[in-house]
Formats: sequence, C-alpha cells, structure tokens
Amino acid sequence: MSSDVPDTDTPLTSTTPSVPSSTTDTDTPSSSDDGGLTDVDGAASSTSSTTSAPSSTSSSSLTFSYTTMTDVLGNLTATSEVIDDMDLRVNYKGMWFQMVNGRGYGGTLHTTNETSSSLTVSFYGSGITVLGYVSLGTTPINVHYTIDDDETTAQDRAVPGSGINIIDEPFYAASGLPLQQHTLAMNVTSGAGLRLFMYDCFVVDKTAGGSQTSNSLPTSTGTANRASGHGMSGGQIAGAVVGSVFGTILLALVFLCCCRRRKSTTPIPDTTPRPVSFFDEKNNYVLT
Repeated sequence: MSSDVPDTDTPLTSTTPSVPSSTTDTDTPSSSDDGGLTDVDGAASSTSSTTSAPSSTSSSSLTFSYTTMTDVLGNLTATSEVIDDMDLRVNYKGMWFQMVNGRGYGGTLHTTNETSSSLTVSFYGSGITVLGYVSLGTTPINVHYTIDDDETTAQDRAVPGSGINIIDEPFYAASGLPLQQHTLAMNVTSGAGLRLFMYDCFVVDKTAGGSQTSNSLPTSTGTANRASGHGMSGGQIAGAVVGSVFGTILLALVFLCCCRRRKSTTPIPDTTPRPVSFFDEKNNYVLT
C-alpha cells in the first residue's frame, strides 16, 4: 500500500510524530536495534542535525544524513535497463510495503520487516544488479538469491550494519549469464524485523556473449565423456574378441559343409574291367 509523504528534503514539523500501519513516513524516525534513530527514506546529503522549531508549541524538526557509496545508476550504458520496484515484472510474496519518497529510482522503494518475505523478477539480459537502501542499525539482514531456480547459482548476501543511511547500494550482482530470459528470486532469511529490508530497483545488463558457467558440467565429468568418445571399454573389447572368434568358427563350418557337399556330388569312376575286343582281319569280324 502506498501513501504520499512530504518532500524529504524539507524538515518535517509535527507535534505528534506517528507511523502509519500500512506504510512508513519517510521523514519520521523509528527505533533501530542499536537504540539509535532509523530513517526509512534514502537520498544523498552530508550532514545530520536535530533542531527545535521556533514557536510556542512543543514541536521538533529532524533532518537526516544520506550518502551514495556506489553510483550504479549514474553509470548506465546503452546496454543497461532499469527495472523499478513498481514494475509488473516484479512479483511479491509475503508482507511488503511500498514507500513513496523523492530519492529512490522512480520515487518509490519496497520494504519488508518480515523474515521469509520474497520476490521474483523476470528479465532479459546477461547480468543483473540489485540496488537497495542501507538503513541505520547493526543487525545484518540476510537474503538468499537464486537465478532460474538453479541452486548452483545460489548466493547468500547480507545487508551490513551501518552508521549512516546509504541509498542505491548494490546488494547483489550476477554477470556472465547467457543473453536470454531469466528469473531472479530473492528471499529474506534473517535480520528483518529489527531492521527494515528495503530495495529500490534492478539494473539489467544486456551485453551479449555471456556463458553461465555455474550450469556447466564438472571438469571430471567432461573429461570422462571425452575419454569414452575416443576409446573402448573393457566390455567392448571382450565383445569384439568373442565376436571375431565366433565368426571364424562359423566360416570354418561353412567351408567344411561346402567341401562335403561337393564330394558327395562328384561321380565315382567305373573301375569294372571291360572285355577287350579284337578285330579278325582274316574273317572280318570282331572277337570279344
């Protein structure tokens, strides 16, 4: 749920500071885990001060300090795309609140104080960076990140404790992915409640030529596959030998059968003595 708030660059004067139940006033402090003041807005300035408002009523005017440690949004390229926290490609699960302010990208942040709150974002690219807001406090907030439901890409990252508010700090970054459609999942695992987890936007890199090494097969498996492709196993060699012997025996049997058949069909010569005939020239007849 969202709500409009005053310009966070103008000191807020009120006689009864309060925090709405559905969203957090961007200039109203709340108690942090280290006993200090936690501002839930983000921006850039350099000083922190507390002054009293001049009037007959009892009121206070509070100003907080902000800084930007890594200016990712100031170094976008032609292959960069920014996905805001309000983009329809972002799906939230759990208790999330939209916070309207003038310092986050697009003027909004999303925040949660509930462990197990999660979100997913779909993007087309070869890399992605999560930008968020580091608030005052000492308790780290741990978040589990995965890409495409592949646990080999899983990383646990913590939003560290800080003595100053930091806006658009990189919480997580992945690069070298194939240039295609991906889904990044974020799950808050611990630390929320004592501090608010707040993120602003995603910066997507669409540079071509990436390769997702985390999904590749291990080197040992690849080596085994290459070896099996160029050689024969022991079983294959034994099978080849047995086949050769069997083939030789079969050929010998066929040869013997052919020889026996040829021998059985050859005519047996007639060795019976035949009478000898003589020609009697005197009497002109044949004598047997």
